Amino acid sequence: MAHADRATARIAALISMRILFLGKRYYTNKDALRERYGRIYQLPFRWHAAGQSVELVLIDYRGVRAEHTDVDGFPVHSLPMLTPMTCLRLRSLARQLRPDVIVASGDCFIGLAGLRLAQQFGASFVFDAYDDYRTFGAYRAFLGWDAFGYLRRHSTLVLYASRVLADEHCAAAAVHVVPNGVDPGQFRPIDRNVSRGRAALVNGDAALVGYFGGMDAERGVEDLVEAVGILNANGQSVRLVLCGPMRRGLTIDHPWVDWRGAVEHAVIPDFINACDVVVLPYRRGPIIDMASSCKIAEYLLCERPLVATDTPNFVRNFPRQAGELGAALCRPADPVDLARAIAMQLQRQLLVSRPDEHTWSRIAGDALVALERVTGLR
Repeated sequence: MAHADRATARIAALISMRILFLGKRYYTNKDALRERYGRIYQLPFRWHAAGQSVELVLIDYRGVRAEHTDVDGFPVHSLPMLTPMTCLRLRSLARQLRPDVIVASGDCFIGLAGLRLAQQFGASFVFDAYDDYRTFGAYRAFLGWDAFGYLRRHSTLVLYASRVLADEHCAAAAVHVVPNGVDPGQFRPIDRNVSRGRAALVNGDAALVGYFGGMDAERGVEDLVEAVGILNANGQSVRLVLCGPMRRGLTIDHPWVDWRGAVEHAVIPDFINACDVVVLPYRRGPIIDMASSCKIAEYLLCERPLVATDTPNFVRNFPRQAGELGAALCRPADPVDLARAIAMQLQRQLLVSRPDEHTWSRIAGDALVALERVTGLR
C-alpha cells in the first residue's frame, strides 16, 4: 500500500479529539491569519478537515484588536498579545472547548500560556518547537531561566520542525518531527513564460537566478550577490531576483539585481518558476543550522534547478535531495564556489527528487496520529 493510502487509513481510524492550538499570528514575516500561512495555520486547519474538533487561537504581537473568522467551519481567533484580558478570553475558549490536547507554537511565552491552560483543564500539552526559541531576541526577558528546556520537560509531546534540533532533545517527553510543509496545489511547476509574465520579470537575454526569503546575515544573501557579480564580471549575463524584507547594511545596488521587497506568499510560486536557477545560499550559524526552512520544499516542489550550500538546514532535513545535487552543493560563505555551482546549474539544469512527503496533508496526518498516540484517550 502506498504511503498516502496508509496515512489515509490511519487518519480514518483515529478517535475524535478536541484540540486547542495556540500560535503566533505574525512569524517569518508572514500573517498566519490573512495568508493561511505555515504550520501554525496549516496543521490545525488540516486536523479540522480530518474530522477533529479544533480551534486556532493566534496571539497578535502587533495589533490591539481581537478578530474572529470561521472558514468552512474552522474557527480562528486572533487576540492581542498576552494581556490580562487575552488570558481571560483564552480561559473562556478553553472552558467552552474542554480540550483533550493543547498545542502551543511560536515562542516560549505562548508555550507557557499553553502549558498553564493544559494544567488548568487537565489536557495533554504539546509544545511545537518550529525553531530554537532560545535564539529569539525576546528570550532575553527570561533573564537566564531555561524556559525552552522547562517547556520540553513538561510536555506530553514535543514537535520539532528540524531534525537537528530534535537530535538535541534531552527531555523525557515523546518527540515527533513535523517538518515545514507545502501545498502542492500552490507550489507546483508552472510554464516559465507564464510565470515571468505574472511576476513582471523581463530578462532579455539574461538568465534569472532567484532567492526568496529572509535576508539576515546567516541566510547568505551577501554571498549570493557577490557570486552573481562574479558571473557578470566573467561575461555571463545573469540577473538576480530577490524577494524579502530588506536588512540594514545589505548592499544590492547593482543594475543586475531585481529586488521586489516582501511580496505576498501567494505569488512566490510564480517567482520560483520564473527562474532558471533558484539558490539556497545559507551560511553556518547557531540559528540557521537548527532551522527547517519552508522555502526548501517550495523550491523542490516547483521542480526548478537548485543550488544549495552544505548546511544542516538543507542536508539534514533533505538528505536524499542533498545527495542528488552533487557538484551543485557548494561550500557555505564561499561566493566563488557559489558562483561555480550556479554557472554549472545554468548549463546542466539538474533536477532532484520531489519531496512529496513534505506536503501539508501528509505532514498533518502523521502529526495527528502522533497526537493520538500520546494522549492516552484510547
